[in-house]
Amino acid sequence: MNLACTTPDSGQINLTWSASTDNVGVTGYDIYVGGSLHASVAGNVLTYTDNQPDTATVSYYVVAKDAAGNVSAASNTVTRIGSSGGGTNLAAGKTITASTSTQSYVATNANDGNLATYWESASGAYPATLAVSLGANASISSVNVKLNPDPAWATRTQTIEVLGKVQGGSSFTTLVPATVYPFDPSSGNTVTIPVSATASDVQLKFTSNSGAPGAQAVEVEVIGTPAPNPDLEITGLTWSPASPIETDSITLNAVVKNSGTASSAATTVNFYMGATKVGSASAPALAAGASATVSASIGAQTAGTYTPSAKVDEENAVIELDETNNSFTSSSSLIVNPVPSSDLVPVVSWTPNNPSAGNLVNFSVSIKNQGTITSASGAHNITLTLRNATTGDVVTTLTGSLGDAIAAGATTSPISMGTWTAANGSYTVTTSITIDSAEIPAKQSNNVQLQSFFVGRGANMPFTVIEAESSANATNGTKLSPNFNPGDFAGEASGRSAIYLDSAGKYVEFTLTSPANAFVLRSALAENTNGSVSIYANGVNKGKFNVTSKFSYLYATPSTLGRLGYDNSGTKAYWLYEDSQLMLDQVYPAGTKIKVQIDSGDVSWIYVDLLETENVTAAASNPDPSKYVEVSATKSIDQALAEFRQDTTKKGNLYPGRHVDAPRQNFHIRTRN
Repeated sequence: MNLACTTPDSGQINLTWSASTDNVGVTGYDIYVGGSLHASVAGNVLTYTDNQPDTATVSYYVVAKDAAGNVSAASNTVTRIGSSGGGTNLAAGKTITASTSTQSYVATNANDGNLATYWESASGAYPATLAVSLGANASISSVNVKLNPDPAWATRTQTIEVLGKVQGGSSFTTLVPATVYPFDPSSGNTVTIPVSATASDVQLKFTSNSGAPGAQAVEVEVIGTPAPNPDLEITGLTWSPASPIETDSITLNAVVKNSGTASSAATTVNFYMGATKVGSASAPALAAGASATVSASIGAQTAGTYTPSAKVDEENAVIELDETNNSFTSSSSLIVNPVPSSDLVPVVSWTPNNPSAGNLVNFSVSIKNQGTITSASGAHNITLTLRNATTGDVVTTLTGSLGDAIAAGATTSPISMGTWTAANGSYTVTTSITIDSAEIPAKQSNNVQLQSFFVGRGANMPFTVIEAESSANATNGTKLSPNFNPGDFAGEASGRSAIYLDSAGKYVEFTLTSPANAFVLRSALAENTNGSVSIYANGVNKGKFNVTSKFSYLYATPSTLGRLGYDNSGTKAYWLYEDSQLMLDQVYPAGTKIKVQIDSGDVSWIYVDLLETENVTAAASNPDPSKYVEVSATKSIDQALAEFRQDTTKKGNLYPGRHVDAPRQNFHIRTRN
């Protein structure tokens, strides 16, 4: 018999089991609670509903009996874990982290509500910690630590200390001293630790486990009630004018409410059109239950259909009861209607398409009028400026002109701009057209177009790679001797060497060779480790790289290296390095010193292979929302495709963050054939 249980309602436990078979015939089933007969049902009944207090932990098994008085072996045992009083479980679904974990037994298993998953620390890695961030202060009455109640989990003891940290606090303090707690499947395999404290973060520190090599927790529940705190949410979003045209300046208005139990400090509301942030405004301090309307002028917008949204306290400056309800998306679309206007866009080309150093490059520009009326017939002057992409210096400037009117939707023949003798390097081509007298201000922003241009061998990559072991870097770490051995920290590094940092204060410092605001750190850590390492710009702490070995340490043998990443079995670990990404607060110029350093609270050691640096520009906006359906946080790819297919006036779909060759902008357009 396969016995299972559910809790259909408060105070109820529903048992179901598979039918038993017998040569005489099953006449009934006996239900046992805690080893004692509790109830009996007929042989054709395979379910039973029991009434028990929600706080009670109850174990059940079932036996079958026949007309001859024979009794079957007991079914499997199922246990309903009771809830504790003094509040609710505040840890469910909250951020949970561990000092270490082994295999797939990660920290998030310990508050997922599933008794079939669990966290286990690395073997012998004591003290092992498991910390839950509640997000805000709470009055805590107890902490429940659960193991699986299945008898297969043998009785064991674990030594656990409970620590806490108040909101805004910098360190944990002991709430309950380290104590040896017994875990027994016959009593639910649950330990309840009484606590009387206020904390926003709770940490369990394990120092022993008699039943396994590492600390274990199937579920961790923090029982308590939220302390008074604000809770900011947006309850409404409107705009004026209600039906704007392209020349109207639009104002977005958000109603911010403090639904919490304490006053909130002043903060900020950010406004969005689709995925694009278009404005911000200050939200005042609010008493509990109070509301205020916050407005931001976002100027004139291009014709199209937009999905407005707003987010209050997006920077999490205010500690709240609930940090997940700060966003509001309007159920109505904001439609900006077009006005008659020309809309001139330069389209640049050059031959040869991929020049080599010394080639004579011919530049041409066509003018496209993607507006709704014919352009004026006066001169349309064109300027093409070629700049060095690294220094910004002007290499050459070419000019041209067209004196004809351009019909709506038409594109002119290419206008020759002149020539340039190619030299190796990365360049930007800026092409601009003078504003047409029939072109309203809302249509003038695309009169200037920027494209990348590369001369040289190989791929033109947007990032620069700086090897950690380079002699140009400063370090107080250990430089590894180069080798070519697979599974070795030097042999697996990109340059067959790396820098080893093994304690707080150890660092490697890179010098930027070009402007950058985004960084990729390739590093190696201890197996089954998550943590951080600090980054400094010219000596100023700018945050931390989150580093992990979750996807490294793949195992194989010398004879099975061809299966690396597929079987993950063997005696030696390979693939030791992983990448971590970080975007900083500004673009740092060439010459800036970028230091990667172990600080207090970071990982205890790390091998640094290299640093990739890149100047990442903001994603380009939709060139014409009235013609291109954009994928966003509120519109899936399937929804955008469906809208495009159903509306023949749409020209295509736009996927933010992708790249195409022409025009070279930070979006991808899928057009009709």
